[in-house]
Amino acid sequence: MVQYDSITDSYKQSRNIYDDVLTQDKWWSKLYIRLFWSGVNDNEIAEKVLSFIPDDFLGVYPKSCVNLQSSV
Repeated sequence: MVQYDSITDSYKQSRNIYDDVLTQDKWWSKLYIRLFWSGVNDNEIAEKVLSFIPDDFLGVYPKSCVNLQSSV
């Protein structure tokens, strides 16, 4: 239980810092985001991730499986 308590305590201590950075409510969190994340283009990252999805992806089955699924 010592390890569990240690992990729980660490989470409780870091939760507020993490939330502050995400919401950028505090001056230091805005500074952190600008210093370390300025120049990062979220749209480029999203386009790169989405480029891994095949063109024939329909959500669950590739086009080649749609006919098989409808005949079952």
